[in-house]
Amino acid sequence: MIQKKFKLKGKDINYIFRKQQIIVAGSFSIFWIPQYKFLNYNQWAINIPLKFSKKSSYRNLLKRIFYDFVDKNELLTYPFEGGFKRFFVTLNKRWIAKFVKLLQKDKDLLKVEFVEEMDKMQKRLKSFSFQSSKNDK
Repeated sequence: MIQKKFKLKGKDINYIFRKQQIIVAGSFSIFWIPQYKFLNYNQWAINIPLKFSKKSSYRNLLKRIFYDFVDKNELLTYPFEGGFKRFFVTLNKRWIAKFVKLLQKDKDLLKVEFVEEMDKMQKRLKSFSFQSSKNDK
């Protein structure tokens, strides 16, 4: 797990949603805004919808996998183009059915597929040209 300072708070997530700066990377939609100037790290949050599973243990499994991936791949301290960012990641609706089928078949297969999708997300983020909207400060 990652430290609390690397996780977004609810008010930050609401603000990121209002800004509507979105990157679509495979099975994820990534909302982002620039990080505060005095913070030299990225902050992350992930949302796994109830449609994936009503059981919180399955949703928390994917969250743990996500945060471990972010930590192991040094995405907490990686300076993306233009500096550090705040990211809110959601699972795209059209991909939920695929992950539900994998959950019903085999949890280990689900973990492997989820990590592969996060690899795609990481490559997309590192190659993305972050341009803030003109009213962003």
